[in-house]
Amino acid sequence: MEIIKESIKYRSLLLALTNRYLVSRYRGSFLGFIWTILNPLLLMLIYTLVFRYFMRFQVDNYSVVLLCGLLPWTLISASIMEGATAISAGGQLITKSLFPAHILVSSRVLSNVVNMAYSFLVLAIFIYLGDFTFTLGYFLELLFLPIVLMLTVLFVYGVSLIVASMNVFFRDIQHLVGNLLNLLFFLAPVVYPISEIPERFLPIYSLNPFANLVVLYHQVLLPGPILLYNVGLAVFYAVLAFIVGSYVYRLKRETFSEYL
Repeated sequence: MEIIKESIKYRSLLLALTNRYLVSRYRGSFLGFIWTILNPLLLMLIYTLVFRYFMRFQVDNYSVVLLCGLLPWTLISASIMEGATAISAGGQLITKSLFPAHILVSSRVLSNVVNMAYSFLVLAIFIYLGDFTFTLGYFLELLFLPIVLMLTVLFVYGVSLIVASMNVFFRDIQHLVGNLLNLLFFLAPVVYPISEIPERFLPIYSLNPFANLVVLYHQVLLPGPILLYNVGLAVFYAVLAFIVGSYVYRLKRETFSEYL
């Protein structure tokens, strides 16, 4: 794939841009990079208060379950939101040089992966302190985590390429994406357990690629079985998103400079 080859060729540029986004994200704030950990924790506290104590979801270790869904969702939503404007905001880089525009998208995704990795350290502490029974099987299941993360990155990167390419020509895309992600947030089992979904709707519900990824993180991070059905869906959606995203990007990239 041409995009993969260019990403390897320009890996130094990719890492430099990723580092720039990481540094600039909290530049000027007193706590700086600590906000990477504080943001999901504060969201967890807010959602726990609302859904555990006000709406009264009867779920054991609700805060941990919430955080297991909140972290991947933050990666997904932030990457797509930032990716949507990545190419349209890089006007001079694209119009005045032979710059591979997709590097702007991949650097946004990669910077969010780094943020998520730090947040996982906090999640590990919460899981350890939670009321869980850990077996050898659980630790073996954790070996699937890098695979699930790679599938997430591949899926998010593909979707980001689509919206980033189209946003160059239709700037309304970035606003539509934000509203659509707000809707998808409540259509994925992030703040509520999947047990709250009526059983007759589960087959249709699982076809939502965003919901399927969140469910898969719950299966990997929390004690319990990993269903091959969810893994298969994640592979299918990740490959499909990357293929479609690459196609849309290649189809439109020659005309980017005309609209930037």
